[in-house]
Amino acid sequence: MKTKTLSMFGLSFLVMILLVSVASADMVFNPTSFSTTITQGTTSVNVDFDLNHTGVGGNYTNLIWTGEATQGTWTLPSLTALNVNESQTLSATLGAIPTSFSGTITGSITVNNSGTPYEVLPITITVTEDTTSEDTDFCGVNFGELDSNVSNPGDLDVKIDYIDNFGIGGDDEWYPNDELEVRVEIKNDGSEDVDNVVVEWGLWSTETDEWAIEIDEEDDFDVKDDDEETITFTIDLYDDLDVDLDELKDGEYVLYVRAYGEIDDGSDTETCDYDSEEITIFVEEDLVVLNDIKLTGTSFCGNMIQVTADILNIGEEDQEEISLTIYNSELGINEDIAIGDIDAFEDKKLDFEFMIPKDAEEKIYTIKLTLYDEDNDVYENGDEDESQYSLSLDVSGSCQVAPDAVVYASLESGGKAGEEIKIKASVTNKGDESETFTISVADYSSWAELISISPEETTINAGASKDVILTFKVNKDAEENQNFNIVLSNEGGESTSQPIAVTIEQASGLLSMIKNNGYLWAIAIINVILIVVIILVAVKVTRK
Repeated sequence: MKTKTLSMFGLSFLVMILLVSVASADMVFNPTSFSTTITQGTTSVNVDFDLNHTGVGGNYTNLIWTGEATQGTWTLPSLTALNVNESQTLSATLGAIPTSFSGTITGSITVNNSGTPYEVLPITITVTEDTTSEDTDFCGVNFGELDSNVSNPGDLDVKIDYIDNFGIGGDDEWYPNDELEVRVEIKNDGSEDVDNVVVEWGLWSTETDEWAIEIDEEDDFDVKDDDEETITFTIDLYDDLDVDLDELKDGEYVLYVRAYGEIDDGSDTETCDYDSEEITIFVEEDLVVLNDIKLTGTSFCGNMIQVTADILNIGEEDQEEISLTIYNSELGINEDIAIGDIDAFEDKKLDFEFMIPKDAEEKIYTIKLTLYDEDNDVYENGDEDESQYSLSLDVSGSCQVAPDAVVYASLESGGKAGEEIKIKASVTNKGDESETFTISVADYSSWAELISISPEETTINAGASKDVILTFKVNKDAEENQNFNIVLSNEGGESTSQPIAVTIEQASGLLSMIKNNGYLWAIAIINVILIVVIILVAVKVTRK
């Protein structure tokens, strides 16, 4: 009985397997697997297939679809019913494939009827790296076709508004060290907003068919419908070039600017527009220029200022015995600097220091720098623009410009050693405007003590004079001839000093006589001592 039961169980199991195998064949995908190859950057793939009912079983009325993939997201068919012996042509889409992905995507589509039966369609998608050269593709088309076939459903309008050249060249005629500022207008002439707009630019060489400056980009932004945005970017030709200077060709170039973004229409459709400007770059045989000129240091009077720059030989020929002059007569700058030799497309550093005079006038000064060749001729380009540069230096602060005033002094009273002396100082304002002066004295402490200055501050009209009385207490041992300084300071802190000579009358009496005839008194005292000694000796001899 036990053996019979086991036999019946085994038979049932085989029947179940048979039924499952038959059921699994009730629906069939055609083809039985799907594979395709796409290019990197493609974001979606359509998978087309037929789903067949083989006739086994009844109609299917509750089809359920599922999908799996290592990249992206599935959009599956909506078919829910499949009758006996019926075949349906269907399509699924794998979307949201990352634009940066390359490699193999594996996945599957599964369909079942409320659990059983079910069928699986294996999927293999190979994503190859983009073989379209970024160097020759702009706005989705090749450079040779830039005038047509640009996809721009959002009606963007890109325009190079202006180019400013801060170097020795022009707006469309450049030299290898020029610095440019480019302004670009991006208009949205469409009826939908355009989001995540990116502006890119590059300099294309028509001589070599390659980028002289590879594509660079600015931050993204949004442009509302019927609105515009403006962006400005700079080009430092010497620093930004992606080719060596000695490989830079004299000839024609094109500055390309494009803007692309996504239309805010629910499907994020891409739109793009571009503009271009033809540029001529000149490479001279003999041309030396300055680049990146800087003044560093605080521009106060009495401070040190440093001038630095790159000295560039942007010509095709080596240069010998280059020299540079730095000149401004008002600041006392007149320097000839030997630079020496610089090979073609090489550079040297300039590092020069000068001091702003302490009494410099507070204003803006122009410092000129000029480059000379071995024949002492100024370097110049083909348009006869010279390698001469002007730097502005705004000098202000701590400048000690003397007030426009003079002082005359005379003895008012006194003058004896050990007594008070009064000196009258007559101050004359020789300026064009009324000015207030503060009066002080200096360099007197070795022979006197200051008692008072009356007045210490006085306002004097232009061309007028006022008197100031200076009172000192003269030291008892003061020498006959003495000096001190009267200092005038104006409201701006500027000052001038006037030296004054003073004659001191010596004190009378014995001390004065001793002081003035000290050597005579010394002789007399010695003589008295000698006489006393002689008398003492004579008395001693007489007693014996």
